[in-house]
Amino acid sequence: MFYEKNKNIFNIFVLILSVAVNVNASENSILVEEWDISATEEDKVVAKLYSDNTFTISGSGNVKDYETLGGNPWEEKGITKVIIEEGVNNIENCMFRYCKDLKNIVISESVCSIGDNAFDNCNNLIEINIPNSVMEIVLCAFRGCTRLTSIIIPENITRIENHTFAMCNTLNNITLPDGLQYIGI
Repeated sequence: MFYEKNKNIFNIFVLILSVAVNVNASENSILVEEWDISATEEDKVVAKLYSDNTFTISGSGNVKDYETLGGNPWEEKGITKVIIEEGVNNIENCMFRYCKDLKNIVISESVCSIGDNAFDNCNNLIEINIPNSVMEIVLCAFRGCTRLTSIIIPENITRIENHTFAMCNTLNNITLPDGLQYIGI
């Protein structure tokens, strides 16, 4: 009897400890899933999904091209918030394509490019602040973001490629840089 009682207490302690280890202290949320999204062996980039539907990308280097991989593995996970931390260099092709619940995104100053279809059909994305570090926004990056109402394009951007804002019917406030040389159709 004594053994069984202590065994149950020990099992409860192990369960509590394992949950505590998987808690993101800043969000006070439990880690649900984790992916290595490094583009190469030299890159060290990790994506984590938490129980409050926050998705973080941390580490250093470039992330995989999800267009060549046939899409991202988290598009149906209900992500509502994305935090791209300092050290991550890019938002790659199709990175958040079809993440229909995505409402809020925080992009660090280390991000230099936003790839093809990166936010394609993120229907609930209303506003995005692109840091000045971004030098390139390519084809269809925000296509189908039907609730996007406001965007500020950083001064470093000289081209807005074709279909970047296609089907963004509610986009009514866009700030363009003085040095903009090309806007695609």
